[in-house]
Amino acid sequence: KARLEAQIEADFIDGLDAQGDGAFDFLVGEWDLERTSFDAIGSGSNRSTGTAVAKYVFGGRIIQEEFSNYRADGTAFRGGTALYTYSPSARQWHVAAADASTGTVSYMPRWVKDEVHYESVVRLPDREIYTKSRIFNISSSETEWEQKVSIDGETWYPNYHIKSRRRK
Repeated sequence: KARLEAQIEADFIDGLDAQGDGAFDFLVGEWDLERTSFDAIGSGSNRSTGTAVAKYVFGGRIIQEEFSNYRADGTAFRGGTALYTYSPSARQWHVAAADASTGTVSYMPRWVKDEVHYESVVRLPDREIYTKSRIFNISSSETEWEQKVSIDGETWYPNYHIKSRRRK
């Protein structure tokens, strides 16, 4: 059993190295957020600020991110966490996210040139909402995130845009 566990651990580490571990290292740190949220049909918008902190956990094998958004008066109105893990057997990153406003969602992000793209389905009691997201303009000091949503999988509306600036 110990030998099997050691092999699994070695395979995991080799898998990370083969993947090019570091694919999501850009997330690690403390961030200030400027968020623009759009209404249900993508026309109106409102702005908020927020913070995000991402750190390595479990010996650097998982990246855990926590985020919060704040109203103009400073009260938090949205927050959550995400876990970024890599499966060497599938050679795929996986993200499990929990948002205090909308519940849980999971997705498999992928790099497309110099951007991260992912899709997910948010299951609400009365319907499903499809999402398409991307992280772009990635640098050591800032990134941008945007998400589009659809109720039919064909017509897409902007949901939010986030500009992240690194604090630490």
